[in-house]
Amino acid sequence: MDPARPDLLAALLAPYLFGALAAVLAGGRPLGIWLAHLAAVAGGLAGTLVATGALRAGVPMFLGTFPLTPHAGLSFRLDALGAYFLLVCSLVVVAVSIYAIGYVLGDGRSPARLGLAYNGFLAALVLVLVADSIAAFLVVWEAMSLASFLLVVHDHEHEETRRAGYVYLVMTQAGTAFLVVALLVLAGNAGSLEYGAIRAAAPTLPAAIRDVVFLLVLIGFGTKAGLIPLHVWLPRAHPAAPSHASALMSGLMIKTGVFGLLRVGWELAGPGPAWWGGLVIALGVVSAVLGRPLRADGARPQAAPGLLQHRERRRDLRRRRSRTAPSERGPARGRRAGAGGGAPAPVQPRRHEGRAVHGGRLRPVAPRRGRNRLLRRDGPAHAVDDGRVRTGRPQPDRHPPQRRLRVQVVPDPGRARARLVAARDPD
Repeated sequence: MDPARPDLLAALLAPYLFGALAAVLAGGRPLGIWLAHLAAVAGGLAGTLVATGALRAGVPMFLGTFPLTPHAGLSFRLDALGAYFLLVCSLVVVAVSIYAIGYVLGDGRSPARLGLAYNGFLAALVLVLVADSIAAFLVVWEAMSLASFLLVVHDHEHEETRRAGYVYLVMTQAGTAFLVVALLVLAGNAGSLEYGAIRAAAPTLPAAIRDVVFLLVLIGFGTKAGLIPLHVWLPRAHPAAPSHASALMSGLMIKTGVFGLLRVGWELAGPGPAWWGGLVIALGVVSAVLGRPLRADGARPQAAPGLLQHRERRRDLRRRRSRTAPSERGPARGRRAGAGGGAPAPVQPRRHEGRAVHGGRLRPVAPRRGRNRLLRRDGPAHAVDDGRVRTGRPQPDRHPPQRRLRVQVVPDPGRARARLVAARDPD
């Protein structure tokens, strides 16, 4: 066996551990935010260097074994497959962590908890790529799932976010259950939890058992990768997480499903029949072409992520064009009212926050906060037909929980201009 290189493992993990500690000790202060995310940048750079060195060396690097029980240990090893995924993930981590500094500074919601979960998620992600035993893989896989759950429910004050987190947690635990069964079957055949022994014993595995193991692995890792029909958690969880965390989950975490399928399905279980590859290709094509994840509230499909996305966008564009003419009547009535007296123009906000244009300037309109407040901006209301705020004749909407506002342009006695008043339309 090659000599262990725990220094490389320490180089991969130390920045993330420091970032998590800095986030907690700083207590949400700007210094802690900077330190937490600069540490993540350093971790990404360290991962890039280590992965590049491993790929150039062309030989696996044994990183060390840490005893867990008398019969099992946490073994870590960096080979070509893990180094490739580590290189790609580390480059993405550098870019996302730089962006995250400004995002978290402007967000201000529990930055200490967010920094802890963020760095913990990245550390677990790295360990998933270098795990070399079933015990190590299951421990760090579960750690990555729990850390990502904390990222999803970061904005836990909203019921929709909590529901998205629970759906994600149930789905990821269900996928892990399939993986546990498959990995234990492989370990029982080899008589060991180490990947090396499992690889050596793979040819002795009966063909029928190998097929069952592959299907279990496909379900388990396909859940994490978002393959249809196992993708129900994805459109709920990713929008609920903070922007930078959602980018990592979309760009990196679901790729660990692909990594696991390659590692376990083809490497540890051994070569299989041609229908394995055909099934994976078919599921990938179906997910790319027909993948239309439902909204969290089940009201309407979101834009398709594959070939149907362009068609969906064109339909949205035609619908918006058809609403342009009636929506422009609101500003016209508002201008006349500003000169003479106050005819109301209805406004329909979408479920998320929109923007209204007041005198050529943008001002956020928060549906949950300040819906009935006076908008003290000079100038009449202008329509913004971008799917967020529309003025003019009320249009039928598919979302029952929405409420209407009535915007009224009222002359200001002390000024030559009018002011805009927003009030809830009586039910």
